Formats: sequence, structure tokens, C-alpha cells
Amino acid sequence: LPSESTSSFIQQMFFKSLEESLAALQTDYIDIMLFHDGSTSEWLYHEAVKESFTRAKKEGKILACGFSAHTNQVELVRNHNINPFYDVMMLAFNPHGGYNKPGVRDYSWDQQALITELTKAADAGTGIIAMKTCMGGPYSPDEKTEASFPLAVKWNLDQPYIHGTAVAMANFKQLDDHLSMMRQ
Repeated sequence: LPSESTSSFIQQMFFKSLEESLAALQTDYIDIMLFHDGSTSEWLYHEAVKESFTRAKKEGKILACGFSAHTNQVELVRNHNINPFYDVMMLAFNPHGGYNKPGVRDYSWDQQALITELTKAADAGTGIIAMKTCMGGPYSPDEKTEASFPLAVKWNLDQPYIHGTAVAMANFKQLDDHLSMMRQ
């Protein structure tokens, strides 16, 4: 970090990024602004980060604040449940409790502990968005049904503590497959 204080640097970068985003989007406010890949509570709950989000909300530049995390989900959600600050969390979550993508990541989590913490957070009013919903692979609810990626997304959306998903799709066929699954 530069020689100036960490808090000052965080706030300068936060508002620089926010103003650039508002200009690029040609809008006066953003519905939800996320601290991207906040993998440690130390950074997520740094006083300058919290002050910046609070000020941006007060000024009407963002309506809600949150964080995304690819790792340490159980710890982060548990900490949020003890010290609620964020309105939204976007976390890696899927029916397999982990993922393995060669050359990218190999990661798993304690699925039951995460479900317990997500349920508490959702019950307290925190919005939960699942990401990496297909990175665990295709899913099937039973032996009679062919496993698919749309079924993995649907599994996430069927959980009462999940409010939405961020799903990567590479083409219109995948989009149509996902949409048809959601209509069932």
C-alpha cells in the first residue's frame, strides 16, 4: 500500500471505483455493490470498508452492499451472522459441496455447516446469491433422472435460503436449457 494510511487509501479506491462504475453504467446509483472475492473477515470488516459502504448508501449511490467469496464461506457467513453488516452475500455453492476445475480450482466446503449458516443469514434478512452452481458438475435428484447442469442450478434455487444464482452460460442452447428447466 502507498505511504498514506490504509484507511484513506481504501476509501479513495472505493469511491474512485464507484464513480467510474456509475459513469460507465450511465446511472446515478447501483442496486447492489459487492466487495469482490472478500475471502477474509479482516478485509470485509475493515472499518474503512464499512464506512465507505455506509457513506455510499447514505448518499444514495448504492442501495445495498455485499460481498462475494469463493473460499472460506462457512467462516465468512458465520462471522456475518455474529456481526451483520452486509445486505447480500454471493457465495460459491452447489449440490456437490465443492468443485474441481483442472487448472483453476479444487475446493470443497462443509456443506451442512454452510447450509446451517446460510439459513440463519437468510432468516435474518440477508440476500443470498449462489455462484459456481455448476462447477461441481451435473446434478441429478435421483437415479432415474439424467444429471445435468440446469438441474444443478435448479437445486440451488429450490433451497429456501438461496434467493438467486449467478450462472455462466456459453451459448443460447445452454440458456434455453436453463430456462426450460426453470419453467418446470
